Amino acid sequence: MSSDGNHINSETENVRFLAFFDILGFRNLVNNHNLSDITSLMNDVFRSVLRFSNSVYDEDGVALSEQMVSFLQFSDSIVFYTTGTKKEEFSRLVHVCKVFVYSCFVAGIPIRGSISKGEFYVDNDLFFGKALIEAYENGERQQWVGAFINNSCVKYIQEYYSDALDFLQKKGYLVRGDIPIKVGVIQDQYIINWANEDFLDVLKTPARIRVFFMSMDVYKWMDKTGPLDPATIVDLSQFPVDESVERKISNTIAFWEEARNLNSEKILKFKTKAD
Repeated sequence: MSSDGNHINSETENVRFLAFFDILGFRNLVNNHNLSDITSLMNDVFRSVLRFSNSVYDEDGVALSEQMVSFLQFSDSIVFYTTGTKKEEFSRLVHVCKVFVYSCFVAGIPIRGSISKGEFYVDNDLFFGKALIEAYENGERQQWVGAFINNSCVKYIQEYYSDALDFLQKKGYLVRGDIPIKVGVIQDQYIINWANEDFLDVLKTPARIRVFFMSMDVYKWMDKTGPLDPATIVDLSQFPVDESVERKISNTIAFWEEARNLNSEKILKFKTKAD
């Protein structure tokens, strides 16, 4: 343990916290839309959300931090990762993931992912490691929009930073609960609570949740003004979904209804440049 209370990891310099995310339904989106529409979505919307989620802003909308954690993007996948395994690095990663899940969703991009701790080597375009595999495999199991903290990471945090998870839960960043998978649930996990992050005041009803979940198929992304406003959406009954998609939508709505009123107090306090 270092003098500042952080655990000094002697295993390897490439041990980090890592989060992996990908877009739900991206394969169908690519198969059913032309390349220019997908390019607009990924360049104009997805990357803007990525930059926003990875920064901290003051009350006037001025960025105080250009990049809270490092990240990689390939196709529809995003990897956020830290330099090491300090307590504050974990808190920053949880913050970024919370804002990222919510911001992607209200931009019409439903995503899922998970946070792990372990070996991850990165050097420009070369990256690999056990932490990435674990985060990917657990993220893919989920049948909803959301993210959670993998057991390997939970055990590490509980051993070396015993108060961190309780603190994040009290501040509304995490919630304990079961995660729906294809068969059954993963019981009693630490889940990122994106549902109480509604700073845009748009997630008001289950119907709105359904609109945002389906918007990649419904919106005309090449409209010069950007994605259509949810209030102008057409009758969603014109866009039937299969059983698998309906299950993900229902699970997402169920989580939102349970978690949206839990404490959403921010944990990260950044000084302004004038301080």
